[in-house]
Amino acid sequence: MFWSRPMNAHRSLGGLLLLAAACATTPTSPTPADQGSLESFAPGATRAAASIQPAAIAGHIKFLADDLLEGRDTGSRGHLIAARYVAAELMAMGLKPAGEDGTYFQKITLVGAKSPEHPTLEIIGGKPSPLKLVAGKDFAAGTDLDTGRADLDAPLVFAGYGLSVPEYKYDDFVGIDVRGKIAVILSGAPRSDRADFFPTLPSSVYGQFERVAEGLKARGAIGVLVVWTPLRESLTPFSHMVQHLSFEAMRLKGNPPKLDGALISSEVFQRILQAAGRTETVAELVAACDGGKPRSFDLGLRARVRADNPIRELTSVNVVGLLPGDPASPTRDEVVVYGAHLDHMGIGQPVNGDRIYNGASDDAAGVASLLETARAFTLLEKPPARSILFLFVTAEERGLLGSEWYADHPTVPMSKIVADIDVDGAYPINPLKDVVALGVDQSSLATDVERAAKALGLMVSPDPEPDEAYFVRSDNFNFVKQGVPAAQTMNGVAGLTPEQKKAWTAFWAARYHQPQDEFEPDRDWKPFADLTRFNFLLGLSVAQAPKRPTWNADSWFRRFPEPKPAATSAR
Repeated sequence: MFWSRPMNAHRSLGGLLLLAAACATTPTSPTPADQGSLESFAPGATRAAASIQPAAIAGHIKFLADDLLEGRDTGSRGHLIAARYVAAELMAMGLKPAGEDGTYFQKITLVGAKSPEHPTLEIIGGKPSPLKLVAGKDFAAGTDLDTGRADLDAPLVFAGYGLSVPEYKYDDFVGIDVRGKIAVILSGAPRSDRADFFPTLPSSVYGQFERVAEGLKARGAIGVLVVWTPLRESLTPFSHMVQHLSFEAMRLKGNPPKLDGALISSEVFQRILQAAGRTETVAELVAACDGGKPRSFDLGLRARVRADNPIRELTSVNVVGLLPGDPASPTRDEVVVYGAHLDHMGIGQPVNGDRIYNGASDDAAGVASLLETARAFTLLEKPPARSILFLFVTAEERGLLGSEWYADHPTVPMSKIVADIDVDGAYPINPLKDVVALGVDQSSLATDVERAAKALGLMVSPDPEPDEAYFVRSDNFNFVKQGVPAAQTMNGVAGLTPEQKKAWTAFWAARYHQPQDEFEPDRDWKPFADLTRFNFLLGLSVAQAPKRPTWNADSWFRRFPEPKPAATSAR
């Protein structure tokens, strides 16, 4: 199943593309208070930052988002072309190969499968019986990445969000047993403004489908129906989810497959409740769970799920380049990582006659930003105190798989990685007034963010959509799980007019994860260059600091890295 990450951590960023087109303000360039404010970062920082130019960034995006690359799908020829392009750029800059076997590439083996063509889902035992549901309208079947066939026939049990979290005195499994059953669960997790009950970040972490499914499987569930709740529907229409789930699903080879099942709409779940003779509404069940008083129960129905999808094995690559730190520096062996994802969706269902999902914003823009950031580092008068690693990962759109592989198989020791800066779709806005750096409220990176922004005359704004919790839904989170402080940077949205906000929202209906996310030759890329300069100064500040970044004393992320189950051995 691959609805585990239906939207990217950069969802709110994408709207800025349309927003920039809607703005009539003449773009202006943020300027530092004086040249010394940049030179305080490192000798040559002024010249290095000035080297980041809109034309160079636009050139990278134009090539990477060209139809020739066919959407850079993981494992495709287009993705390999993009990977070789990036590697050639790194080589031309003089960065050292930091992949495998003296190359810029880290090979990854995956298992993939297209979505089932003719899945069926029937609910048996209620009124009416059977309740036959329509694929693509009522449900989207998960893709079996183990045998290539989902074949379930089992009792249904409603299990709230499918969570048991002692930390918040919450348990969806009181009074029910999911063994041998198909669990019906609400997507996500409870969320509140209270510190003692699923605040935003813990809610997003606990609500990740991979975690929930792993817990259900450990309790003996054999399948799952995930309900797309009204809140989720308000953020991403169910029809968009169905389209998203039509793309190929993947997992890392060697990783265990997830539970089989399907994603269903709230309206379908209401029909299931009625067929079971229940009087509760979906809204009431969500409210009970969100209020800390979940109501779990057997539905007295059975579900039959059938789906076939041939599986295949494929390979792809991460691209990795290293700028070694100053040989005289005592912190040279420590590493600051910059990351962006090189893949996009590939070729999919046609929209207005176009089937190529080019991914200009998502994330050719981030790749371009990293390339010009790397070039800027090579123009300093001497290398930074810490080494800088540039990581272009694959399979982000397939569930953060490239960054997961790298975090588990780093080409430099993970203990030496001090910070991760993720650029997952850095979109322009005219003029650039403020920046957002997700996650830095949890670590000392906030100081570096403030310093870099001040040097460029920018404000630092809070997350404009905290309920989305994008920070834990992008590649940087795989570093966070290893205990590495991280930041995900984006343009801020301070001072938007109602019309600009409307344009921002309209982007999602027309371009996000659509073929219409194409290179825009008439766009003014100067604000994006300004954001890239901020990213450069942020990483430079971290690289030059005497001490490595640390999590704040009260950070919830101090619990990471999470302990892994001990391996068992035969006796």
